[in-house]
Amino acid sequence: MRGSLVLRAAAAEGPAASSAQPASLDEVLDVAVVGGGPCGLACALALLQVLPAGTKLKVLEASPAYTQQGAGVLLNINGARALEAIHPSLMPSLAARSELLAGMFTYNDVTGDRMPWSRGVDHAAALTAGSSSSSGKQQQQTQTQQAAAAAGGAGVATAGSSAASDGGGSSSSSGTGGWYSPGLIEWNEIRAALYGSLPPGVVEFGCKAVSCAAPAEAATATAATAAATSTAAGGAVTATAAEGAATAAAGATADEQQQQQLYELDVVRTGPGPQRGQRVVVRARHVIAADGYFSRVRRTAGDGRTPVFRERLTWRGSVARSDLLGAAGGRAPRPVWLDPEQDPQGAVSSHVWTPMGPEGRPPPGPPETLVLVYPAGASGRLVFAAFAPLSRLLAAGEQWPAPAEAGEEKGAGKAEAEGGEAGDGPVSVHLGGSSTGAAGPTALRRLLATFRHLPPDLLQLLAAAPPHTVTEHGISFHDVEGFVQGAWARGRLLAVGDAAHSGPTDGQGANLAMEDAAVLGACVRKHGLGPEAFAAWEAARQPRVAAILGDRTPNAAVRTPLIQQAAFERLWSAEQVAAAAAAAAGAAAGAGAEGAEGAGSEGGVPLEVAAQVAAAAAAGGEAAAAEVLTEWSREAVRTTLLGKLAARPAFTPQPVQQAPAGSWSFR
Repeated sequence: MRGSLVLRAAAAEGPAASSAQPASLDEVLDVAVVGGGPCGLACALALLQVLPAGTKLKVLEASPAYTQQGAGVLLNINGARALEAIHPSLMPSLAARSELLAGMFTYNDVTGDRMPWSRGVDHAAALTAGSSSSSGKQQQQTQTQQAAAAAGGAGVATAGSSAASDGGGSSSSSGTGGWYSPGLIEWNEIRAALYGSLPPGVVEFGCKAVSCAAPAEAATATAATAAATSTAAGGAVTATAAEGAATAAAGATADEQQQQQLYELDVVRTGPGPQRGQRVVVRARHVIAADGYFSRVRRTAGDGRTPVFRERLTWRGSVARSDLLGAAGGRAPRPVWLDPEQDPQGAVSSHVWTPMGPEGRPPPGPPETLVLVYPAGASGRLVFAAFAPLSRLLAAGEQWPAPAEAGEEKGAGKAEAEGGEAGDGPVSVHLGGSSTGAAGPTALRRLLATFRHLPPDLLQLLAAAPPHTVTEHGISFHDVEGFVQGAWARGRLLAVGDAAHSGPTDGQGANLAMEDAAVLGACVRKHGLGPEAFAAWEAARQPRVAAILGDRTPNAAVRTPLIQQAAFERLWSAEQVAAAAAAAAGAAAGAGAEGAEGAGSEGGVPLEVAAQVAAAAAAGGEAAAAEVLTEWSREAVRTTLLGKLAARPAFTPQPVQQAPAGSWSFR
């Protein structure tokens, strides 16, 4: 276990109190990961797989504690393979928390009429497709090699990678290899699975990084602070701060010079208690910025780029199914399209409302407004997302930005994770300017005012959402033209996830963030922790991310093969994973038979599997052990998902009908 942060309070007395040096960490971190959302947690877990034992790594999370937040994430095969490469127990855990949607239905957003076209998903076919034959494996290896060449090779492996052993994945229509079919998982559940896989104490809550100083700037700031303190104490200062920094560097010892090569994060303590509002300094040799698409770290120590506001807004929220019981005591009537007795397929599908043109035809391009409702994960909640141009909000008589109201803290609900992404992570309220949003009752009121044209059953469902689940924010994302050398990697600072490449709402935000983490681990293992690894990561990621986020072809012709053929180097050691599982079982045995029986059954490797891995390692080495562990992981995912399908009420899927030619399609 890595030790928790130890803070020293700054002096708050005397004439120099206002310029005194802030509180500081007692020890320097090797790696500071800023942002405790899925991207930051995945990067931390990937790095811990490849860095030496004893590496001082911390994740700085702004929130004082994790709470229920975020919408649903469609975890596609590329995100699944990336997570599998990071740790073999992640996907079995997430499969148990996923929701397999039966299809998608489209509605006229004024009349509420269901359109005749629909999209179905045959999860059973995807989970039974593929073969473990050698020919199937060889075919997948060929595809993986092609994907590696397209991605520049870094972090994308061939034999032994997360796709190379899919076993005939090319025969599946979804390219998932017969062990996985994309499901919706609550963003919060992905975060929980990653958090549970990290050693205790790695995540430090209540640490909101408000700025970051690169080493030269940090040295200058230190000299300036010393100069100000000396002046306040009556001493004579004859050099400027910059000159003082240069003079200090010239005469510094080796230890002092090493200190001057550190990044300094200005951190504010959040949450209740006497530490709230306290300023501390966190010093680190390397910084991973996973603090969202308005990343403070990137703005203050990186290239300074920020995403562009697109003059559009989005609202997200959720409602429990138990709140839709009508006369039985719920907050609103349950719509027919969510009633499992009247529409069993609709109850496990997603639903989209858009404007319709003459004769009920959908628009030829992206619609002006859109509302999406879908079940997400295993919590039984329904998640909604609504999109509209800023002009619609203003026409409803609302202001932009939203004024702070009594009892509501401006910026409430801000998630300091990769999350504020434009798409499938938590909905955050941005900082300042055109990106400022709202949360709580204010956001709910503004949502209902903007979408008052919707059919009554949908409006009632939106109004039933508990206000604390509703957030609003402006849609902003980076242009792919800005994906240039030095934009994401600068020395020993790296921006990942939405801090690097937030994109339009298209379902790939979280998946690409998981890719980022897997490739980062591979680059660090190859080049060592430092600028060379970060530069290699940037060179590998930028072309692929640009191709996926920038794809505007009909039916996603560019991105689809890139997603389906994604492959990543395995970062974990099978023998170490098995040893950790055995150690956990031994520790649980001390808690009694019940604890021993449950060891590894939730979010870990079962003890019997660990024994099989150990036996395989003794007989055939690491490669044989890894094959056993991978086969267990994939079969556990497949069995879990098939079990979910079997537990559904039986229904005859509605025939799939294509939308009129040339119409816009939600993806």
